[in-house]
Amino acid sequence: DLAKILDGATRMMCLQSGTGRELGDRRWSPCEGRMSSDTYVKDIKAGLKNLNLLFIVLEIGRVTKTKDGHQVRTCKVADKTGSINISVWDDVGELIQAGDIIRLTRGYASIWKGCLTLYTGRGGDLQKVGEFCMQYSEVPNFSDPNPDYMSQLLPQNKP
Repeated sequence: DLAKILDGATRMMCLQSGTGRELGDRRWSPCEGRMSSDTYVKDIKAGLKNLNLLFIVLEIGRVTKTKDGHQVRTCKVADKTGSINISVWDDVGELIQAGDIIRLTRGYASIWKGCLTLYTGRGGDLQKVGEFCMQYSEVPNFSDPNPDYMSQLLPQNKP
């Protein structure tokens, strides 16, 4: 059965790349390559912190430079529940390629220019755990501009 062969290949690739190390009290799910504490893209909301996700990189955006000289890239990433943008800074952005399967630890979500965006948090990490073999969905794109995000950011008028 092709599905079992691919599942086995995915499991082996993830374990060989170092994700089989000591995991503490979190459970490893080899069938999906996910930890039980992972968040799905569909569950991400602005303001959430300490997010752990497993995703595949779909697109790498062009480089922009900050006033401080930092390089920033916006990458479109996805899991089986949808896609979202992640902002990647400096050297890490140069290493990421489309097709990489990456584990984000201690990330957070915020609104940037009216779009829900993921970031690596303080002490957070992006680790490549494989490439190309992951089920994902580009829709819905949770980073599509949403006017509701802007209304959430505005102070509420109280009578």
